[in-house]
Amino acid sequence: MQGSRSMKIDNCILLDNYLRRRGSLGNARARAVQGISKRSWRHMSMKEHRKCGSFDFPKEFCNFELFKPMHEMWKDYITNLLKDSGKGQLNPFLLTADMHGAILSVVECKTVAYKGITGIMVRETSETFGIVTQDNKFQVVPKKGSVFIFPAGSWKITLYGDKLSSRNIETQV
Repeated sequence: MQGSRSMKIDNCILLDNYLRRRGSLGNARARAVQGISKRSWRHMSMKEHRKCGSFDFPKEFCNFELFKPMHEMWKDYITNLLKDSGKGQLNPFLLTADMHGAILSVVECKTVAYKGITGIMVRETSETFGIVTQDNKFQVVPKKGSVFIFPAGSWKITLYGDKLSSRNIETQV
């Protein structure tokens, strides 16, 4: 078999288990970018949130006194809602109730800085509540991992944010 390298072979046999060589590093990068893009499709990055103004609220509207009439309207709304619902139907009514104007208190939160915040809820997204506090600051509190309490008539109602994050806000008109 001397000189087998210089020998030309006309006949070749294809193997059943032949694997083409792939650039494993290039494919790994492509898969990683594809995974990130799928995630990015569902969730905005912090940079994108700041750019579109998710955490911003106009300064002229960061006034607790401005939203007190909205809270009075919300109290009438929730009182009528509680009167119309029976005792067994209370939970579904509260989960679908509009919370804009409610005075929410953050009892528990994964982020310790949000614990103890109390104010009027003025903006709701699928994953957050926007609250204007009594010292005229706008706070965006995540629903996930948070527990909220709000008064409704003579009741104090506890809302678990994990249960609220899945509800569809667009259908509540």
